[in-house]
Amino acid sequence: MIATRQDEDKKKDQLINELVELRQRITELEALENQLKHELEEFKEWIDTFDTFVGRLDPNGTLIFCNKSPLEAGGLTKDEVYGKYFPDTKWWSHSETERVKIVESLRKAKAGLSSRVECTFRRANGTPIPIVFNCQPVMDEEGNVKYITAEGKVIIEETRLRIELQEAKENLEKRVRKRTAEMAEVNEKLREEIAKRRRLEENLKDRVQALEMKTKELEDFTFIVSHDLKEPLRGIASFSQFVLEDYADRLDEKGRGYLLTIRKGAERM
Repeated sequence: MIATRQDEDKKKDQLINELVELRQRITELEALENQLKHELEEFKEWIDTFDTFVGRLDPNGTLIFCNKSPLEAGGLTKDEVYGKYFPDTKWWSHSETERVKIVESLRKAKAGLSSRVECTFRRANGTPIPIVFNCQPVMDEEGNVKYITAEGKVIIEETRLRIELQEAKENLEKRVRKRTAEMAEVNEKLREEIAKRRRLEENLKDRVQALEMKTKELEDFTFIVSHDLKEPLRGIASFSQFVLEDYADRLDEKGRGYLLTIRKGAERM
């Protein structure tokens, strides 16, 4: 009887210890849960600061979570989009073409493939805005899709740059066409100038040849005349010398000067 009483007391003490430990464990779990809730709230607040679309989908493409930015941009509430097939949400209701792009991205994600596509996103006023949509599957240890992350980034800046690049390209093409036309005109004028100069060169060449022929004729004539005059000139020079020598005493100074001039002129010829 005494042993039974001791056993019961022992069991009570053991049970009390277990209850205390359980209570401590529950307290620790509650504290951990509160900490996780706090961290989750901080994480959501942090995600809500993003101006991009951030969402989480289940493997079937149902929206589980998204940040505040796309909700505000689309004029939607969580109740309107949470638990719905992502392509069927109002974000893509403005265009079946854009909806099909999202469906195709999810199809790839279900197959374990990432995708990136440019599409448009419906704003609250119904107007579309261009975005780059990324779909990324997250796999478990067995290689199955655990969930899918969705991200959409507004590409206003990229669009602006693309437009500016296109405008710059068009302006460059215009300038090239204009410059090409100007160069063609310059080349045509240059060809005309070259042709004109060639004609002038040909004319000049013909005139030079004609002048050379006349010069040759003049040289030949001069040679003939010079040859024909040599004998008479030698006679004149000899005769003037003879007169100077034989009749010097009969000539005055002026006469002798004339004869000397005649003789020197004849010798030069």
